[in-house]
Amino acid sequence: MSRTALISEYLFAAIDKKLADLKAKGVDVISFGVGDPDSPPPKALREKMAELVLEEGLHNYSPYIGTLPFREAAARYMRRRYGVTVDPKEEVLGLLGSKEGIGNCYIAYTTEGDTNLVPSLAYPIPKTMTRLMGGTPHLLPTHLGFCSAPPRLVPDPSFPGSSQDTFSHFPDGGTRTA
Repeated sequence: MSRTALISEYLFAAIDKKLADLKAKGVDVISFGVGDPDSPPPKALREKMAELVLEEGLHNYSPYIGTLPFREAAARYMRRRYGVTVDPKEEVLGLLGSKEGIGNCYIAYTTEGDTNLVPSLAYPIPKTMTRLMGGTPHLLPTHLGFCSAPPRLVPDPSFPGSSQDTFSHFPDGGTRTA
């Protein structure tokens, strides 16, 4: 069987289709989709970007892992925002987006036959990459509290033992037991 058969339509693509259908019918829709901004970035930022795009020497790809100044800034942010200390030379990696990083983790750590515990409230990518790598996703129900608090895993008696799962907003990769 082709692995592509294991990949379903991307959730946000399906949402975009539904939004387009509703708008075509004249329905005024408020989108709670992927979180696209509803206003432009600050003018000073756009002006600086316009200036820098004309500067020679800035047209190359950045290093795969990100530039060291970027990784150092990310490490400072992690320390300031989350109280987590990371080594920018060894523990910080620039990504295209969080889904890329989450997907790569599932590819790296899932072997055929594995069962991955996946929070029910998550990007579609953990479930998709688990299946793609020959594993089985086991959805764990989550309950949301205040939006700054992480989802709370609900014990599932049908799945023995405990799990280690990194939610997209847990910078520490901490262990959460179910």
